[in-house]
Amino acid sequence: MDHRQEVEFIREILKASSSCLERFGDSDILDPHLLEELNGSTRLLAGDEGKGCRLRRRLLFDCVNELLTVKCAYYFNAGYGSWFIGMAVLQNLSAEEIHREMTSLKVAEEWMVDELVYREMSSTLGSWVDFKMDSYQAGGDIVSELLGSLIDEVVADL
Repeated sequence: MDHRQEVEFIREILKASSSCLERFGDSDILDPHLLEELNGSTRLLAGDEGKGCRLRRRLLFDCVNELLTVKCAYYFNAGYGSWFIGMAVLQNLSAEEIHREMTSLKVAEEWMVDELVYREMSSTLGSWVDFKMDSYQAGGDIVSELLGSLIDEVVADL
C-alpha cells in the first residue's frame, strides 16, 4: 500500500465509524467487525500479495483504533467542558492528520529520550501536568462518598 491508499483506507474507517465516537466507553472505539466489513466491500488480491495487503490494512485499522481511543479517553473522561471540545476536535479530524500522527510514531523509535519527553510534555493529549481527568474523577469520588454518607444519615434518622 502506498501513502495515497493508506490515507484512503483511513478515510473509509473514519466515515464508517462516525457514529462510534459518540458511544465511547472504556474499551476500543472501533468495532473489530468493521474491518471485516471494509475488507468485504473491497476486492483484495489473492495469494501472498493479498495476504500482505490484508495484514497492512489490519495494522492501519489497529493504529487508527489506538489513536482514536487515546484521543477519546482524554476528551471524554475529563468532564463536560472537555467532552464538548473533544466532539468538535474528533468531528474535524481528517485522514491526513491521523496518517501524519501514525508516521510520526514510526519515526519515534529513532528519537533520544529527551526528544520523547519534550514531545510528550508539549502535546495536549500527553501532558503530565494536565490534571483535568484526575480532578474530574476525584470530583466524582467525592460526590459518591457525600451521597452515600447523606443516605446513611437519612436511613439512621428513620
